[in-house]
Amino acid sequence: MPHESMTPRRSSLSLAARKGPFHALIVSDSLGAAYLLPVSVQRDTVLALTEARPLDGLPPTKVAWVSLGSGDVDALLVTFDHRFEGVVGTLLLAIRGPRLEVVYRDEETSCQPAELRDIDGDGREELVSYVGDPSAGDCGDDCHIDFWKRFTMTPAWVRVQRWDGSAWVTLEREVGSFYAELATMYEQMQQWLETVSDA
Repeated sequence: MPHESMTPRRSSLSLAARKGPFHALIVSDSLGAAYLLPVSVQRDTVLALTEARPLDGLPPTKVAWVSLGSGDVDALLVTFDHRFEGVVGTLLLAIRGPRLEVVYRDEETSCQPAELRDIDGDGREELVSYVGDPSAGDCGDDCHIDFWKRFTMTPAWVRVQRWDGSAWVTLEREVGSFYAELATMYEQMQQWLETVSDA
């Protein structure tokens, strides 16, 4: 009968992001499961801002405390970009009093995670999300990966929104120059497709 090691596995703790009193911790338990735990640290008091969120095997590729517009820090951004494993998406949790509340989550069929970018140059970041992708969740197929490698984006509709404190407001009319550039990108994608023999 084989002898199994009796040495217990230890839990671990690492800091994924910090800004002011806000910390986002990655906690691994003794069984190897990992969790994201956002906390606020005030003097000698640590307050959990939400329940620990299971990470289901793959770590986030980006964790950051961000501003959606109502303060220096008012939300936590968590992004997964493991497209070869089919784990892609962004989660935004806004600070509401002493707690965090989910205000955005990518669709399960997204093949490129949403991101915060200052589209109009006003110093405030907008939410850029990739929706209506024709591959419908088959993010790891060769064609989709080729699009991503060549154009650094997927052939999806790009939605631009701003958080108004209670809801996301679509900004298509306000960011016309962004959409004009996007139309040029779509044309380049189409031209590339026409030159690829097995497209």
